[in-house]
Formats: sequence, C-alpha cells, structure tokens
Amino acid sequence: MPLGCNLMGWRGSGGGGAAIIGLFFFFGGMPQVLGCVLEFIIGNTFPFVVFACYGAFWLAMGATLQPDFNAQAYYTTHPSGSNQFYLSFGMNNLVLTNSSCKYANRHFRTAFFFLVASLRTNATFALVFFFIDLAFIMLMASYWTLAEGKTANYCWKMSKGKQAAGVFVFVFCVFGWYLFFTMILLAVDFPLNLPTGDLSTKIKGASEKKTSKADA
Repeated sequence: MPLGCNLMGWRGSGGGGAAIIGLFFFFGGMPQVLGCVLEFIIGNTFPFVVFACYGAFWLAMGATLQPDFNAQAYYTTHPSGSNQFYLSFGMNNLVLTNSSCKYANRHFRTAFFFLVASLRTNATFALVFFFIDLAFIMLMASYWTLAEGKTANYCWKMSKGKQAAGVFVFVFCVFGWYLFFTMILLAVDFPLNLPTGDLSTKIKGASEKKTSKADA
C-alpha cells in the first residue's frame, strides 16, 4: 500500500518507491519468503508458490533501487543510458514483446497464472491477482513511455500511467488486507466470519470430475 500511495503522488510523494526501499526488503520480501517456507512445510502448494514469487520480486525490486548493487549507475554513465534503463523495466514487461525470459515480463505472466488458479479458491484472492496484473501493465507501460521520449506529452502520459498503477496497487492491497483480516479472525476463532466469495464449488476440480464420472 505505501508503494501505491507513492506512485499516486499523495502529498507530493514520488521517486518510484525509492524512499520506502526498507519496506521492500523487510516487509514485502523477507516475511513472504518466510511464509513460503512455512507453507511448503505444511504442504500448501499454491500459497507456497505465491509467497516465493512475490517475496523474490520485492527483494529484487529493493536490490535494484539499492545503490550498493549499482543497477542504475551503469546506465547513467552512458549515452541514452536512462532510456535503456527504463526500457529494461518497461518494454520487456509488455504482452507484445517477444522476449519471454525477462524479469518483469515473467512476473506479469506469473500474476496472470495465479489469477487463473485463484478462480478455484475465492473471489477476494482472485481480485487481488486481477488488480496486480493491471498494476504491472500500467507501471511498466509508464516506464516504457518515459523511455520513448522526453517531450511534455510523454511526461504527462508517464505521470498518468504511474498514477493509474498506484490506484491498482492501492486497490489490490485493500483486498489483500481484507483477506488478511479474515484469516486473523479465523486463527483466533473469532465469532465473526467475513465473506470472501468462496469459488471452490463453482469450478469443479479435475479429481472431482473424475469421481463424478466414475460414480455415473
């Protein structure tokens, strides 16, 4: 959610999240990596993969913004270096690109795969991945636009793209916090069961279909 507020420019914030790099490491990355290990231990495959992918994403994003890794300095010392840097972030994340092995593009497609798989869980979880996908598209497209030119029109489009990405990040965080709250209530056996929109009975699993055919 802090990144969403940053991208939307609330109260003059900006910088693409550089000011909250500590959150990328210690709130976005490390807890999710720990969560993925624990989910692996108890045998929950889907949450394990989700936590592993997004834990790695936040750690990698934090490392890119960390000056000690020298990710941006190389580009700033070369002609058109800034454009190349933004293209590395944005162009390789678009669906139309032919490069299927680039970092950002993988995360966009991974989020789509999670969205499809989450249709067997609940509506809240599915909405989280839906808005994550939209945020990826808008954020990376805004960097691509920035790399394409430096005119006022390009800068305006880039700014609006980042704001739209911030809105989608904020929205998926709201759904994520709601899901987190429901799980906390269940963990302490609280006498309040918040609805999450169960979808497990809407789309039958492969094993369930096989059982139905066998019984028939």
